[in-house]
Amino acid sequence: MSKRIKTIYALLFVALVLHPHFVDHIGPVARPYAQSSVILLLSGIAYAVYRLHQREIQKSRILQEGLRISEEKMVEAFTYLGSVNRRLPLLKQVSTDLLTESKTTKRGKKTVFDNLLAVAVNSIAQSHFGLLRFIEVNTGRTVKEFWHADREDASPLQRVGNRELLALREQAPNRKGTSGFNVVPTSDKEATVQGFLVLPLQNGGLKDQYSFLQALVDQSQLLYKYLFV
Repeated sequence: MSKRIKTIYALLFVALVLHPHFVDHIGPVARPYAQSSVILLLSGIAYAVYRLHQREIQKSRILQEGLRISEEKMVEAFTYLGSVNRRLPLLKQVSTDLLTESKTTKRGKKTVFDNLLAVAVNSIAQSHFGLLRFIEVNTGRTVKEFWHADREDASPLQRVGNRELLALREQAPNRKGTSGFNVVPTSDKEATVQGFLVLPLQNGGLKDQYSFLQALVDQSQLLYKYLFV
C-alpha cells in the first residue's frame, strides 16, 4: 500500500472518529441523520479509494507480469543467440571445409558425408552415434547409408525400419521419434530419395538442436543430389 493511500485512510478514520463533535445538524436535517449522512459519505469515499487502490494494484500486477514475460523472452533470446554463436564455427566445417574435400572418388564422397554426420552427432546432438540414411520413397529401399560412432559401447547396430522413417515425415518438428530413436527428416518432401538423420533418444528430445540438425539434414540432401544423382 502506497504512502498516499495510507494518508487518505488515516484522514478518513480521523474524520469518522471526530465528526460527532462537529456535526450538529445540516439545515433542517436532525443531528442523528446528519451524522449518519456524514458516515455514509465517509464510507463512500473510503470505498472509492479502495476501488481505485485495487485498480492500481491490478495494473501493477499486469505490469509486473508483462515485465516477467519480457525478461523470460529476453533470457530465451540470449540463450538462443549464445547457442548460435557457439555453433557459428561449425558453419565453416559443414560448408567451406566440405566443399574443399575431394569428391571425385567413392571414398571422397563418403568422407564428405562422414564429416557432416560427425558434426551433427558429436557437436550438435552431443551423442555417441548416429545414422544418415537416404530412402527411395516409392519403393522404401535404402539407397545410401552412413554411420558414425565414437565409442565401442555406443553400438550402431540397432535398426529402425524404412517404413517407420517414412511415416514420421508428417509429425510435428521435435516430436519425431520411434523405437528409442530421434529422427530428423529432410524438409524436401517432394524428392524421390529423402534423407533421414537417426539419433539415440535423449531426455527432453532434441529441443534447440532440432533446427540446426534440420539444416544439416537438408544440406546432406543437397549434397546427395549433387554427388549421386
